[in-house]
Amino acid sequence: MEEAGFAEDVAVVRDLYAEGRIDEAVALVPQGLIDAFAVVGTPDEAREQLQRFRDVAVALPMLSLRTSPGLTMTRQETVDRSMR
Repeated sequence: MEEAGFAEDVAVVRDLYAEGRIDEAVALVPQGLIDAFAVVGTPDEAREQLQRFRDVAVALPMLSLRTSPGLTMTRQETVDRSMR
């Protein structure tokens, strides 16, 4: 993500997350980073987003559905908070 121009954002978010300040970290994730790396939304929206990756020659998207050790939120709670 740093290579894509998000180095400073990633550093701040990573530090807040490591300090347990999850809500603050989530609030600071830039929409541009989400748009560049994530596939979120309805199935139709996800298909459109995956096509965007295919259009720039990404042939094998990688999925990461894990949560970090020590995180007390469920995956769904994490997703819900990130959508605020």
